[in-house]
Amino acid sequence: MDLVEKVSGKLKQYGIKIYNSYKIEDENEYVFYVEDMILFVNNDKNFIGLCFQAVTKPDKAAKLTLIINEIKCKLDIMDAFIYNTKNEFITGEKAYQLVEWTYRKKILDEYDKQLMYSDILDTDNCCNC
Repeated sequence: MDLVEKVSGKLKQYGIKIYNSYKIEDENEYVFYVEDMILFVNNDKNFIGLCFQAVTKPDKAAKLTLIINEIKCKLDIMDAFIYNTKNEFITGEKAYQLVEWTYRKKILDEYDKQLMYSDILDTDNCCNC
């Protein structure tokens, strides 16, 4: 059984949904897009690279790492990633900065909305039903 089959079997064993998988011909690698991470599998080098989404909680990342580590091979944790609004792949520290910026924007948007609601309720500018 090759490494790709072992990875696929392990993911299915633990009920981890595979969203997409394909082979990169030039590099002889397989890529699995699964919940919260991307796996890069190389049969020739007996290697698996794990790339977690920047929003993955540490306990979830640890659990997924332990699951994949049950397969005896070289394992590497790669940079975190996220997709921006333009569907561009962002990795590393920039991915964490984008997540933080998005959280802050959502908090500020909610704060502005609550201020607007308070202003409407404080004044008689709303409709009488």
